[in-house]
Amino acid sequence: MEDIQKVFVNKNNTTTIKCPECGDIRTVDVSKFKGNTHVLKAKCPCKAVFNVRLDFRKTYRKSVNFNGNIKSLKGNSGWISVRILNVSKGGIGLKIPAKIGLQVGDQFELKFALDDPHKTIIDRKVVVKLIEKCYVGCEFAEPAMHDQEKALGFFLMP
Repeated sequence: MEDIQKVFVNKNNTTTIKCPECGDIRTVDVSKFKGNTHVLKAKCPCKAVFNVRLDFRKTYRKSVNFNGNIKSLKGNSGWISVRILNVSKGGIGLKIPAKIGLQVGDQFELKFALDDPHKTIIDRKVVVKLIEKCYVGCEFAEPAMHDQEKALGFFLMP
């Protein structure tokens, strides 16, 4: 399987792409792709063709590997164990068991602990924004309580 080069789009809707074959670097205007599928085929002047994933995120996303639990806000379902893969101030990415039937737009409660010195518990309502096989991208549905927001801010500092 071919690797996909991940590139971050700046506030001017431009990004820098590097050819994996020749190393040529180009700055490209990608504003016409905002809101659409973000995996594109790029073609270098050296004739190399490669895939690029555009990341229009506004906030830094940190890769993590935490245990967590989710519970649907509709019905009487119980808690389900998930794996937290990344977190940002605005949302979270997680891996779910294959048998769960989530859909984009579903809301649920999410609980997990940061690996900060205080093992801060994050308990937030989230809404599903993206589903790719067992990966689910979610957005926080409401502002965090002050202590959780502060702890998450410190945790995300580079």
